[in-house]
Amino acid sequence: MKKIFLLVIGLIIIGLLIGFNHYTRSYFDENDKIAKNLNLLKQKELKLNYEIFTISVYLYKNFDSIVILEKEIDKILDELTNNKEFKSKQKSYNDFLRYKKDIKEKINKIYEIETIIAPIKNATMYIAELTNQLPISKLEPQTIKIYLNIASNIFLAKSSLDKTFIKNINTQLNMLKKLKENKFNQIFIKNVELINELFPLYVQKMENILHSKSDYELQTCFSDFLIETNDKLRIISVVSVLLILFVLFSILLILFLFISLEKENKILEKITITDDLTGLYNRRKLQRDIKNSKNKVLFILNIDRFKYFNDFYGVETGDYILKEVAITLNKIFPTQKNISFYRVGADEFAVLFDKTSDEKLLQIASNIEYYFKHNPIIYKDLEFHILFSIGISYISPLMETADIILKIIKKDKEKSYAIYDIELKEKNMIEQNIKKSLVLKEAIKNKKIIPYYQPIYSNKTGKIVKYEVLARVVTDDGIISIYPFLNIAKENREYKYITQMIYTQAFEKFKDKEIEFSLNLSIEDINSKETMNFIYTLMEKYEDIFKYATFEILEDDAINNYNELKEFIVLVKKLGSKVAIDDFGSGYSNFAHVLNLEIDYLKIDGSLIKNLETDEKMYLIVETIVEFAKKTNVKSIAEFVHNEAVLNKVKKLDIDYSQGFYLGEPREDIC
Repeated sequence: MKKIFLLVIGLIIIGLLIGFNHYTRSYFDENDKIAKNLNLLKQKELKLNYEIFTISVYLYKNFDSIVILEKEIDKILDELTNNKEFKSKQKSYNDFLRYKKDIKEKINKIYEIETIIAPIKNATMYIAELTNQLPISKLEPQTIKIYLNIASNIFLAKSSLDKTFIKNINTQLNMLKKLKENKFNQIFIKNVELINELFPLYVQKMENILHSKSDYELQTCFSDFLIETNDKLRIISVVSVLLILFVLFSILLILFLFISLEKENKILEKITITDDLTGLYNRRKLQRDIKNSKNKVLFILNIDRFKYFNDFYGVETGDYILKEVAITLNKIFPTQKNISFYRVGADEFAVLFDKTSDEKLLQIASNIEYYFKHNPIIYKDLEFHILFSIGISYISPLMETADIILKIIKKDKEKSYAIYDIELKEKNMIEQNIKKSLVLKEAIKNKKIIPYYQPIYSNKTGKIVKYEVLARVVTDDGIISIYPFLNIAKENREYKYITQMIYTQAFEKFKDKEIEFSLNLSIEDINSKETMNFIYTLMEKYEDIFKYATFEILEDDAINNYNELKEFIVLVKKLGSKVAIDDFGSGYSNFAHVLNLEIDYLKIDGSLIKNLETDEKMYLIVETIVEFAKKTNVKSIAEFVHNEAVLNKVKKLDIDYSQGFYLGEPREDIC
């Protein structure tokens, strides 16, 4: 849970930092754009004012530059209008909207003044040209002076936008009107009157343009923008400080949780490698230590008859004994380098330490035995004398070899401790069992247990009447009999898998054939509810071919669940199946089985048949069995018919059927 919490906190921190970084970068980028555009607007408007002024001063200046400026200003205005960040600044954005309105009005007024300034410019240029063409020789000096004064006042008025100069020409204009009329005079007066008429309106509009509020509105907008931006920056600064504090707090929290988690992991680690009852290390820890160490010796100490203590005196007493044994081992074991103590089973302890000589190892085992024999564990005024069986090994794999020698010691009544010897015969047998166990597991896992079929012949007709289904194991060395693996399968509780695999393949093999076949059924199968339920499932699936099946029950003194066995026999017989007792006469033979179970066949064990031609005692036993079978209307089958002589004896005894290598070996398919 804490790991998930740490991950969540880490993700939150990363998310906040990424989000805050993205927001601040975006914020500064957008505000930088706004500030640049506002400054650009200010520059463009100053340039616009300059262009207006130059138009008013210079006669030959046109409006092209103003048109260009207007387009540039409109583009900036559009960018600012659509800027989301700018819209969020309510006050400065409202200032901007007012400015936008004012600048638009200002530009409109500029275009309005264009219609006025054009005739004024034309009239001014015409007056200048007329002044240059004055007929000086024909005019009085005073008259010339009037013309020149009017022209100069017009130029001064236009340059300064001062209406006073226009007023000054009115008296002089009246004087010109009194002069003798001529074409020059008329043209001059007409242009002066045009200027006199339009100039006041021109001055008024120019003053409106030059004194527009747009400059003020823009300055106000920029000031408010800076104020609002600074206010937001202060908030961002506070948030950044809070975020930094949060990150620092989170880092501290993560460190705290990490340290806490490490402590918990160490506690959990200790729990997983420690025995709850004794406080010693457990089997898992021993396996790890063996894997990570070299040149070690392992003692495995098994308390003899511990089950007796537990059952007779109770679990509480047993637990006390185990705890005292753990304490005592720590106390009495000689000081060794890198020594560790373990409880590896209900009544087993282990000690792992650096290897020393065999003599010292045997002396240590002897001292342990001596101490516990002469120092009983006392509990509730009862004395418990503890005896050990001690297996010692320094040969890899340590646990397996120590366990092998321990098993040998427990079978040997004379020894209580011994060192593993690589030449031990029992060791070879155990290793073979381990090897077989691994082969069997692999075969079950990969479905490499297959059926072989051995024919059973009628001794009267000499023809095949049925096939016995026998199990075989597919190994790397070839296909071999299941027989060497049967005891291991029973010990490992894997026998049921063999039965299920063979039965499944056999029923599939014979489902489309009208051929009789027999299947082995052991006491393990009878006592296994899982196997019996499996067979009942097969009955439903292959009901039509059960009439061709014979179930060979292995003769065994361990048959004790007669009721269930009888129910099974009754059920299969209803489906037409037959029942046989297999290996009859092998050591333990119960003739009552034949009578009580209503069987159809007796399969006489091969140990009685194989020497039938030479052993008279065997002949008499078989003769008795055959006679019993005939009197009970049970058919007899001779197993292990391995030569012609045996076959002749079998026929002489009037045994009904024969089976053996002489007649036909088990094969992967039927003939």
